[in-house]
Amino acid sequence: MENNTNKETNAETSKLLMLGFAYYTGIDSMPKDYHKAVEYFTKAAELGDFEAQYNLGVCYDYGRGVAQDRKKAADLYQKAADKGHSIAQFNLASLYESGDGVPQDFVKATEYYKASAEQDNDCAQFKLANCYYEGKGIAQDFGKAIEWYTKAAAHGNNEAQYNLAICHANGNGVPKDYQQALKWYIESAEHGNAEAQNKIGSCYKLGQYLEQDTKKAVELYTKAAEQGHISAMENLGDCYYEGEGVTQDFAKAAEYYTLPAEQGNANAQLKLANCYLFATGTSQNRKEAAEWFRKAAEQGNDEAQFRLGVCYENGAGVPTDYEKAVEWYTKAAEQGHARAQNSLGACYVNYDNVSNPQKALEWFTKSAEQGDDEAQFNLGLCYCKGYGTPIEPKKGMELICMSAEQGNEKAITLAKKLLEGYERKQKSIGQRIMGFILSPFRK
Repeated sequence: MENNTNKETNAETSKLLMLGFAYYTGIDSMPKDYHKAVEYFTKAAELGDFEAQYNLGVCYDYGRGVAQDRKKAADLYQKAADKGHSIAQFNLASLYESGDGVPQDFVKATEYYKASAEQDNDCAQFKLANCYYEGKGIAQDFGKAIEWYTKAAAHGNNEAQYNLAICHANGNGVPKDYQQALKWYIESAEHGNAEAQNKIGSCYKLGQYLEQDTKKAVELYTKAAEQGHISAMENLGDCYYEGEGVTQDFAKAAEYYTLPAEQGNANAQLKLANCYLFATGTSQNRKEAAEWFRKAAEQGNDEAQFRLGVCYENGAGVPTDYEKAVEWYTKAAEQGHARAQNSLGACYVNYDNVSNPQKALEWFTKSAEQGDDEAQFNLGLCYCKGYGTPIEPKKGMELICMSAEQGNEKAITLAKKLLEGYERKQKSIGQRIMGFILSPFRK
């Protein structure tokens, strides 16, 4: 009698579970209906069916057919997990890791990831490997991390393959071996990992570790971009901008820069700003350009800070404001941006409301030391004229000559004029020095 009752109960739970699943998925001509699915999963779960408990947990977890309730989901996952349901164990571990519906507890998360991983759940194997790698909820152990990444990678888990590549690249838990790293990056990319696709795309574009193939780079960047990978979109924009691996198309470049820029990618914001400023792929819009420069500049991008300074100095897209120009040039200059250092020096020379000879000399010097030809010319003039420093003609002319040798037109013109004066037999000591320095410019 008892066996017959058990058989009847099992048959009933199986029927309820199947009906719930049919309504949940909409298979076998059954209309998809989460509310009906919850009704049948609930009945089966109350009869103790752990598969139904798991499925009902999913409904509460994602708010399908019921109001979302992560605490209720955790309770149901717990019941199924205690009976060995590997996905319920994984989902319960995820809730403990995030602290949704249960108090955050990395130790418990690791415990349930391990229980699921030991049942060959590749997602749990990947997560358990992360726990060992980061020492989260368990003692850090790169060797154990490698072990579990390898098991998950063997199942084709692209995240595990990617992290395994990182381990080989950095020598964490294994000897440093970039060829092994490259192998796993490629495996991960082939299994659809956007991060790996972007990375291997860059290897092909640069010819780094792989034979250069810009068309292959574009193909991989495109796959990653289609998954919403921000850096891949920027890289694909670069390919269209430069005409590498594809026909040059500035409009496409601007299109690919736009979403990363809107998502806060400072490099893409800078590139999009340049598109608007120079009308490459877009209609010219200096106001829009200045706004994108600002967004990137506020994230600390030194080139954008310099460009925004230029906008304020020249009134391009913003009102002319020399103090604002100095402010943004200073931010870039302090990061070592040579052109910003020169422009900052020039502001201190040219504009009365910020005039400061000593600061001009300081910033021209820093820029000139980085080889900026404009700064070398300006610093040379400071020494020749005694602006912010005692007059030192020889030092001044040496700097002007250095600038001329780099092709600076103003320096070349001045050097030629001084040389002509010397050759008219004006023999002062200063002119003899100039003649000696300028001798390479004789035609």
